[in-house]
Amino acid sequence: MPEPEPEQPRASTAPLGSHRSAERLSERTGLRVKPGDIDDLVTAGVLVPVGEFKGNPIFRLNDLDGVSKEQIAEIVEKRQSWRAASKSQSGALETLGWSREDFLRITAERGITAGAGGRYALADLEALAADPQLVAQLAADRSLTLDEAAAHLGVRRLDLDYCLAAGWLSPHGYRRAAAGWHRAATVTVPMFRVADVDALLTLDGVDWAEVRAARPGTVSPLAEWTRLPVERATVIREFCEDLADYYRVEVRARWRADGDLWDIEWTRDRAGEPTVEQVEQAVGVHRARAYWTDIELRAI
Repeated sequence: MPEPEPEQPRASTAPLGSHRSAERLSERTGLRVKPGDIDDLVTAGVLVPVGEFKGNPIFRLNDLDGVSKEQIAEIVEKRQSWRAASKSQSGALETLGWSREDFLRITAERGITAGAGGRYALADLEALAADPQLVAQLAADRSLTLDEAAAHLGVRRLDLDYCLAAGWLSPHGYRRAAAGWHRAATVTVPMFRVADVDALLTLDGVDWAEVRAARPGTVSPLAEWTRLPVERATVIREFCEDLADYYRVEVRARWRADGDLWDIEWTRDRAGEPTVEQVEQAVGVHRARAYWTDIELRAI
């Protein structure tokens, strides 16, 4: 007797979720249908879910196959047109050059909301970019670190230290930043408004061309206006506090008159941390590194 023909697998008729539904419509029509288009077909009343699976709508194959290519093309064309006339939030930030915080604050103040897909209309973004008063205010309010402020003015960090000592410039706020020696370690960084930094250029009697021309290693022309405060002890103690805060161990700094040195001593935790090598790395990325030759390290 001839062997029976092997039974062919039967096509599944189970309802499909949005992703599989989009794939089925793409195969049938040749259009690039996305899962979001399925949602739009539902909103338009063209498709009706027959239930849910894990909280997501599912659709019968007969219902999917009953949607005409024209109806699908209309939805796809609408999505593509919106994409061409809009930007994602990350794209909007890149276009405007704003921070996320400023962007969310200003769009909320002006009643600008995201449309389909969380995208923002180009017309709204262009209107924001074309507002000279808004752009000028954001530029003035932008925050800089002290190093960034020095680069902004084209001077040395040392020159700005004199501005701080003279009281001409002060932090507008502070932020936490990675310390560098460990991904979870942070330090407090003073921040300065661009407007306050630019205001330094209006000081009477200060020759900024002379300041900018000062060579590395030479005395700042601003030294005639003020003297820098003694800050070594402050910086070293700040480092000890940051180290103690991160490792949750006792850290203390002690100055020795003989040799004019600072001894930094610390206890280790149960894991034997921090090691001398870890503390050396920490000093290397902290502003205490300016006094590296004045420091001696010792684990207790």
